[in-house]
Amino acid sequence: MSRHRGIAGSGVFLDDAVWDSVAAFRTAFTDPEFRARLADDPASATASPQLFHTVAVPGLCAA
Repeated sequence: MSRHRGIAGSGVFLDDAVWDSVAAFRTAFTDPEFRARLADDPASATASPQLFHTVAVPGLCAA
């Protein structure tokens, strides 16, 4: 997993991770160790877990 912080004083953070499957993603949220790490975020943090597919953008990046 990697964490990114917005620049120029932004309070936005983005975490990204590669999961083996949708089931693994769902299982993580029931794992006590994983949930404990989420609790390290500030109380004011808002989470919006989402899953994405990698796509290629012609002329810009490859998948």
